[in-house]
Amino acid sequence: MTGREQLTENYKDALFALLMEKAAEKQGESLLEENERLRSDDKSAPSPALDGRINDAITRACRREKTVKARDYAYRVVKIVAVAALIAALLLSMAFLASRSGNDTSLEFVNSTLDDHTAEVNIIKKSADTPSENGFLGIKAGWIPEGYKLVDSQEREDCVNYIYKDVDGNSITVQSYLVFHSLSFFVDTDKTELCSVKINGSDGRMMTGDNVNVMFQLGQNERLVSVYNDGGNVTEEEIIKIAENLSLI
Repeated sequence: MTGREQLTENYKDALFALLMEKAAEKQGESLLEENERLRSDDKSAPSPALDGRINDAITRACRREKTVKARDYAYRVVKIVAVAALIAALLLSMAFLASRSGNDTSLEFVNSTLDDHTAEVNIIKKSADTPSENGFLGIKAGWIPEGYKLVDSQEREDCVNYIYKDVDGNSITVQSYLVFHSLSFFVDTDKTELCSVKINGSDGRMMTGDNVNVMFQLGQNERLVSVYNDGGNVTEEEIIKIAENLSLI
C-alpha cells in the first residue's frame, strides 16, 4: 500500500468514527428527552392499584425477613436452654416423702410439635397420687461398654447419679429421679432427632444429636431414668443396652 492509499484509509476510519460519535450523541439526547417526558407524564406512572401491590410486597418482604431473623434467634435460644430447662424441670419435680404407700404410678410420654424445629416432650404422671412404698433405691448397671468404669456416684433419698468414664475422659451418665408431678421439656429438632423407644416394655424417648440420651420409666413407680453419653463413640444400641440392663438395688 502506497503512502497515498494509507492516508485515504486513515481518513475513512476517522470519518466513520466521527459519524458514529455524532449518532451516539443524537441518540443520547433522544433518550434523555424521552426520560424527561416519562417523568412528567402521569399516565406513564404505575396505577394506584399496582403501586399499592408493590408497597404491600415490599412490606411483606421486610416483615418476613424480620420474622426469619427472630425465628433463628429463638431456635438458638431453645438449643442453649433445652438441657437447662430439662434439669430445672426435673429438680422442681423432686420431693422427699417420709411415708410410702403400696400404689404404683405410671409415666406417659406425649410429644407435641411447636414448629418445624422445636418439639415439646410432656411426661405425664398418671394413677397414684402418692408414691410407692420403700425409699428411693439405687440403680445397678448390669452392662457398661468395655473401657468404662464408675468414677463418681451421688445417691440421695430422691435421686441417684452415676458417672462412668473411659481413659480418654469420655463419660456415660445414668440418672434417676422421683417424679411427683407432670413435667415437660423442649427439644431442638433441627439438631436433635427425637423418637420413641421401648425399654423392657416401658415407653421412653431417645434423643440423638451431639450425644445420645434415652429417658424411660424404670418399673411401675415414680422413677424417671436418663442414660446419656458425653463424647466417645458410644452408639445408640449401646445406650439402649445399658438402659435395658439397669435394675433397682
